[in-house]
Amino acid sequence: MGLYSASKFALEGMSDALAGELEPFGVDVTLVEPRVYATGFMGPSMELAEFEEEYHPVRAALMERYGDVSPGDPTRVAEAVLELVDSPGPPRRLLLGDGDYDAVIEAYRKRMAEWGEWERTSRAAG
Repeated sequence: MGLYSASKFALEGMSDALAGELEPFGVDVTLVEPRVYATGFMGPSMELAEFEEEYHPVRAALMERYGDVSPGDPTRVAEAVLELVDSPGPPRRLLLGDGDYDAVIEAYRKRMAEWGEWERTSRAAG
């Protein structure tokens, strides 16, 4: 999961940079951030390597944490993207999925709170 998440963070950073570079030309960039959907990604197209016995507890913990996520309907993603494309003022990021929306918002709340707690130190380093 770490490498997968790192690649998503890299794409987020690249999209932000691209948006800043294209903004003067009137070009909008939106990073679409979908949750798990009922596609082949987590189905027959996914090939899992054999896990070494030492990793079974880690895999079991991941499955306990993420294994009960019910995938969303990909048709709804298409509808949301069409709405996005038709928008005169698209967002920089579009979160798709009810449960993931809440998780992302909570993660950003925690970041904001932590930054606030360290504001004095941050500003003093300026």
